[in-house]
Amino acid sequence: MGFCLRVTWDPEPRRAQTTVGGPLIVCPQRRRLEGCFCKLRFPTMDRGVPQRARREEIGLADGHRLAGWVIGKDERHPVLLIAGGGADHRGWRCILPELCRSESEREVWASHDFSLADELRVAVFDQRGTGESSHIPPATSAELMASDAIAVGRALLGERFALVGESMGGMAALHAALTYPGAVAALGLLATTAGGRGLTWPTDAFIAAATHGGGIFDKGQARDGLAVGVSRQFRTEQPALFEAMAEANMTQASSDHIGAAQASVFLNHDIAERLSEFHVPVLVMCGTEDQAHPLANSRFLASNIPGARLVALDGVGHIIHAEEPRRVIDEITRMTLEADA
Repeated sequence: MGFCLRVTWDPEPRRAQTTVGGPLIVCPQRRRLEGCFCKLRFPTMDRGVPQRARREEIGLADGHRLAGWVIGKDERHPVLLIAGGGADHRGWRCILPELCRSESEREVWASHDFSLADELRVAVFDQRGTGESSHIPPATSAELMASDAIAVGRALLGERFALVGESMGGMAALHAALTYPGAVAALGLLATTAGGRGLTWPTDAFIAAATHGGGIFDKGQARDGLAVGVSRQFRTEQPALFEAMAEANMTQASSDHIGAAQASVFLNHDIAERLSEFHVPVLVMCGTEDQAHPLANSRFLASNIPGARLVALDGVGHIIHAEEPRRVIDEITRMTLEADA
């Protein structure tokens, strides 16, 4: 016999994790979960059981192979994450603590003790020119990044999945949803831009940091570059995580040509006139202090994509999944589950 369920919860220190045999809708603004149908399970009871990231290599049409990872049970709703330009898969540790290599690392990167894989099946990968795929020449177009993402998603998650991209990864996600509409069940756009007439340029401070004339050679340069990607409040309140992120930026493997490739992607990206073509659930998120892709970019996306939902994070910088991991987890989970509601 079917029934409806409403679960209320105290937002601190735990959110409710009740799931129902039918669609689950996470409503953080109303502090409740709503669902229907009859079979209940309680993932919080499994929270102490470690989940492992399974590594695979994905073959591409041009013969190259990308490194990818998948986390979460097979029966869960699938979502693929596309990182921002130059970041490898471990940049997602704030919302996927399963990617941490030790408990001490996890305490720094994900002390909140929540994971996007608590409710979803999540895939991540190292794009061309980054991390374990750094030996491959980096992509110079969002179209190629999109093609790679779809190949990874199909190999790790199946024929149809939600797609989430952050920053330059959001540009790739936009192209992927347009070119491969049958594969994309829902679209998450984190701190990104449509390009063209929808582009509001980065701040002068961000451009200066991004074009300082070379790679990151020391911790000071790493800190300076990261400082324009996060809010002042984050730097003050999360000093250990800020230092860890700066260290990761300094030591992560990447192609010598990654900077030029990223510039090509950014300058040639423009889907501003095609936003009316999206017909899947679309989540747009951005921090109000984003210096890379200021909030006006996200407002343009949300106002021109039919039915898109804009979430503006007050006082947050560009790397929103690091500054507001629990909110990002909740919003991506809500979007992914609503796609099949």
